[in-house]
Amino acid sequence: MRRHNLFCISKRVLTRGYTDVRKPIIIDFSRKNKKDYEFTDVMNQKSRDQKTNPAQTIDQTTPSSTPIIDEKAYSMYFDIAKEHLREGNLSKSTEVLSECIKHWHSNPIPYVHRGRAYLQKGEIDLGLKDLKKAIELSNQSLTLSDHDLADVHYNLGIVYLNRGMKDSSLLEYNKCINCIIKNNEIVDPDSKEILIHAFNNRGHLLLQSKPDQALLDFEKAFDYIEPDSYTSPEYTSLRFNKAKVLYLLGRQKESKNDFDNLLDIMKWSKTGPKVDLEISVRTILINLCLSLGDLSEASNHLNESITKLLGLRTSAQLDQDKSLLRDCDAQLHRLYKIRYKSFDDSSVSDINNCIKHCKMDSEPFYDRAMLNIKNKLYDDAIFDLTAALQRFDPTDPYKTLLNRRDIEVKRAECYEFKGDWYSAIMDYKSAINDLGKVDDAVVKSSVAPAIHVRIAILYLRCNAISTDYSRDVGEALRSLTSAINTSERSFVDAYHHRYHVYQQLHQQQCKLSGLDPLFESDDEGYHRRAVSDMEKVIQLTEDSSVVNNSDQDEKLRMIHRLIMRQQALTNIGIANLYILKNYSSACSNFEESLNIINRHATEIGQNYVTTSLKRLYKLLSLSNFKVGRYVNSGTYLLMLLRLNKK
Repeated sequence: MRRHNLFCISKRVLTRGYTDVRKPIIIDFSRKNKKDYEFTDVMNQKSRDQKTNPAQTIDQTTPSSTPIIDEKAYSMYFDIAKEHLREGNLSKSTEVLSECIKHWHSNPIPYVHRGRAYLQKGEIDLGLKDLKKAIELSNQSLTLSDHDLADVHYNLGIVYLNRGMKDSSLLEYNKCINCIIKNNEIVDPDSKEILIHAFNNRGHLLLQSKPDQALLDFEKAFDYIEPDSYTSPEYTSLRFNKAKVLYLLGRQKESKNDFDNLLDIMKWSKTGPKVDLEISVRTILINLCLSLGDLSEASNHLNESITKLLGLRTSAQLDQDKSLLRDCDAQLHRLYKIRYKSFDDSSVSDINNCIKHCKMDSEPFYDRAMLNIKNKLYDDAIFDLTAALQRFDPTDPYKTLLNRRDIEVKRAECYEFKGDWYSAIMDYKSAINDLGKVDDAVVKSSVAPAIHVRIAILYLRCNAISTDYSRDVGEALRSLTSAINTSERSFVDAYHHRYHVYQQLHQQQCKLSGLDPLFESDDEGYHRRAVSDMEKVIQLTEDSSVVNNSDQDEKLRMIHRLIMRQQALTNIGIANLYILKNYSSACSNFEESLNIINRHATEIGQNYVTTSLKRLYKLLSLSNFKVGRYVNSGTYLLMLLRLNKK
């Protein structure tokens, strides 16, 4: 009997995980071997019963209203029905079997055959009803053999699985297996074929939820395969499922070996490999080879899969098969994505092909934008990032609001490179709004402040070319304050930029009031706030030191903190020198700032060092003169003169 095989074929690219397996399709349920239900056996048994108990007649075993036919006539009806079933004439078969049931409706065997015929015709409800009726009659009177009862439960299991009733399907497969195996032995050797496929299908049902138990079922199925049939293409689905469950259990080498063997068996089969199954096998092998570091073999499987899919897609176009065409495009899209993401030598053409076969996926547009940014093609990058945002699907489990934020931030950076600062500000603000929908407090406290600082910096840049001074500086100040408030730890960059904004506001207010901003404090208290932020920066950067290791990013971060500390010390020293008249504190501030420059001159950079030294020598000379340290004042003045000569 040809059995239905359940293939566990992944519908999603394997780097992002597995989804539900493909639903089964009910196909030919007729027996492959010549053994069929023999009505004559039942009739002979009834004849023997009548001889043993002459008082019991056929009339007493059937309803009086039902016409009775003799054994020979019934056997003829049944043989005709079976012949129609073998020839595929399902309508004629169901008509004859219905006539049999009409005359003897207490026999379960015609219900079994008619149920099969209905299933093959696609009349699932009628088939299901007949199979259930056969089991009911078998329990009441005429009992089906264990072999036949197992076959009924097997077919019911497929029907239930096709309808998504997995629990009911699992129950039927359990009953099927229990009909065949009793006391750890097979009741009927002819039932091995049913048993093999029942174990396979039950393992399929357990594949995702209980992979360990699924593997046991697949191994049991292999135990019952005859040695001369071990490499038969009939057991392709069983090999696929066993290899896949090994993959899910992390036994990659064993899984790869099984998939390789499966490809070989499919290659040498008379009908040749099915393209869709071969592509599914190769897709998993691609991921296995990448995980095991075999890039060459992964590339071969990838190229072979793409070639076969392109051929299949061409056939679908010629046949105008829209469903197959969509499936081919979806798989080509996934394979091109694997290729350009996994291999360094892949070109932008792979991304273009990926977009060609699925224009609704935002990820390839984002990836192409990254290449355009790398090549400084900012207009093209903005186009692709805009396309990615338009196609962004927040319901996709593999795309979150954080991904959307990344796209918006990247587009804002492109606008920055182009000098379109207001557009960049709009994207940064949109990214902030997306962050507000994220539950992760750590992400909010680490990412949001940095974006607020970028917004502030851009507003300050806009202020340089804008006539609306109060709007841009006010927005910058609000953004920096938001950065400080949303950070669980004090955000140094925000304090650093905010005291510069306060200094600008101090200068602006002094000009409006007719005051000298260098020597006098404004009426609004901006200078006082600036000094407070400077002190905060100095406090937060007390542990700053250059990291002497191979982590270049960490080293650059620490240098950045050192420069912020040095600038804050210098600026607070100026405030002490000119406005607060605290000359001793000013000297201390300038000397600490000078020590930072001298200790880390190599890391900081020569141009910055030279400019800072000229400024500090001048300020140290003046502050030392104010406190009466005339020798120190003269020394710093001479150092300034020598530096200017250089």
